[in-house]
Amino acid sequence: MKPWKTLESKVAFKDPFMTVRKDRVQTPDGKEIGWVYIDNSDGVVVIPITPEGKFVTIKQFRYTVKEFVFEFPAGTVHKDETPEQTAKRELEEEAGYVADELTKIGEVYEAYSQSNRKMHIFLAKVSKKIEQKLDHDNGEFEDIEISLKTKDEVFSGMASDVTSSVFHSAMFFLKEKMDKGEIEL
Repeated sequence: MKPWKTLESKVAFKDPFMTVRKDRVQTPDGKEIGWVYIDNSDGVVVIPITPEGKFVTIKQFRYTVKEFVFEFPAGTVHKDETPEQTAKRELEEEAGYVADELTKIGEVYEAYSQSNRKMHIFLAKVSKKIEQKLDHDNGEFEDIEISLKTKDEVFSGMASDVTSSVFHSAMFFLKEKMDKGEIEL
């Protein structure tokens, strides 16, 4: 197998939240095809756990799917941030918790046929509760409900609640680390 070759790359649409690119590429067999994708900054997802072993989860309305979604705090890595800094910021903004300890447990591409966005997955041990710092400016609006759930409630919610592929990936990485004895809850 060989990688595809980019022959041309143009910006089809750009706003503060994303860039849509339209590329002309050559496949290994010599064919030239068009490829449209979202050129996004990386993101983070944070699995917050309290000293009592409760998972801090959030629920919010996601307009693109017209559903209330059960998830963990997540967000975009800003140009002046590391993924770790973003994880701490998003945890405080969306869930209202401060990370006592932050451990990176994995990475996953969010939707690699449509976007180049890589999600960095963190486990956060949290104990200090603060006020949420929800985004309500720069064209954003967050309305987030926070819940504390047991491990069993989170795992059963994966099958019954509307969740994202990134949520499932985060839980897969966590379970793998738990099964290997690398993380104990």
